Amino acid sequence: MIKNVFEVNSRGHPSPFNIDINRYFALIIAGPSGSGKSTFLRRLIGLISFYDETAEAYFMDFKADEDMFSMTGNHVARGFECLELFETVYNRFQARLNKSEEKTHNIYLIFDEWQSFLAYLEQTDKKNTRKYCLKC
Repeated sequence: MIKNVFEVNSRGHPSPFNIDINRYFALIIAGPSGSGKSTFLRRLIGLISFYDETAEAYFMDFKADEDMFSMTGNHVARGFECLELFETVYNRFQARLNKSEEKTHNIYLIFDEWQSFLAYLEQTDKKNTRKYCLKC
């Protein structure tokens, strides 16, 4: 359970709520440009590392903002590298669903600028766009 996460109510005021990370298979954070999605993701990353110490997280940022994910490594992708890492993460999720992976810790995919990623795919490769959308 991740506690004290904030959402913005209909009046524009933040209100606290909790997320049971083991209850939901996926969470989507959506909103208009400048609404605080990336800031929320950074806060969520900190909370996950505090509440779920055995977690494995993958970080992707299609617009390659160094401020979003300043770390490097094989669990981080920026720009066009996101495509390859997305495939890796998808295969890990599939292995879990098929029970061919024995590990049971939580895996997180945190993808900033998902819409930009899909727009890029749609412009460059319509066939793969459908394939990736079906995977989500």
